[in-house]
Amino acid sequence: MVAQLDNDVAFYRAHAFAQSIKKSYATHLNSYLKFCLLTGQFNFPVDSKTIARYAAYLAQRLQFSSLTKYLNIIGLLHLEHGLSNPLVHNWYVNSVLRGIKRVKGASSRRKLPITPKFLLAIKKTLDMDKPADCVFWAVLAVGFFTLLCKSNLLPESHVKYDANRHLSRGHVSLHTGGWQWQLLGPRQSSSGREASSCHCPS
Repeated sequence: MVAQLDNDVAFYRAHAFAQSIKKSYATHLNSYLKFCLLTGQFNFPVDSKTIARYAAYLAQRLQFSSLTKYLNIIGLLHLEHGLSNPLVHNWYVNSVLRGIKRVKGASSRRKLPITPKFLLAIKKTLDMDKPADCVFWAVLAVGFFTLLCKSNLLPESHVKYDANRHLSRGHVSLHTGGWQWQLLGPRQSSSGREASSCHCPS
């Protein structure tokens, strides 16, 4: 009985975060481990000076908004081992972060939108007699008119294709006046992954 409950607990904990969040945490963890290798600092629990050095290391290449997300993995590692989060109420680390924010600024770089003018400019460079160009144009057009995220349009590789998440012909239904698509999104709810749909007039 206890063993089965422990298995259930492990199962539920494994589903505490969406796959996209897990992927981000893995990236943040790899970044911190690389810092440890470069500096030779493997102390755990992590002291304030090491955290401050890591923040300065991240500030060399990241915006402040991204830096704080990368830094958060240190707190998660401590919580996972039953320790208090060393980032909370830490005046020394917070003063370093405040200095980074003042020097680098807190604004994030926003991606420029794809406008119809830009879309048509791309089309002029394509040869619709070439299958690869036709596929590329189809992806751009579908992404533009459905407002789908890139992660819903294209998998990172063919082995990571998710039939529920990535758009395919099976998700599209044609009817009078247009067409409709429905997908399961990356976010996980209590009843499963959330579905999203959109009607596109013809």
